[in-house]
Amino acid sequence: MNIPPATNPVWKEIVTGKREVKFEFLALNICMKRFAVDLDRDGSAGRVEKCISHFRNCISANATSPKVQRDMEKMFGKGDLS
Repeated sequence: MNIPPATNPVWKEIVTGKREVKFEFLALNICMKRFAVDLDRDGSAGRVEKCISHFRNCISANATSPKVQRDMEKMFGKGDLS
């Protein structure tokens, strides 16, 4: 599975909550709750980039999980990940 680059605008939509995804993988749900709190305090571009980096790292570390793979398809569509 190819993980899209951090510059893909979908990442920003996800971590800022502008686009909602019902994640199957628990760690991604936990990340999203943490991002909501962090970005409420500091919504700067630098903070958003850190959230994206953390989120991508979590996905990368668990990329072989079927739940993560399904979550990636929900975010980016099936065709964009091959």
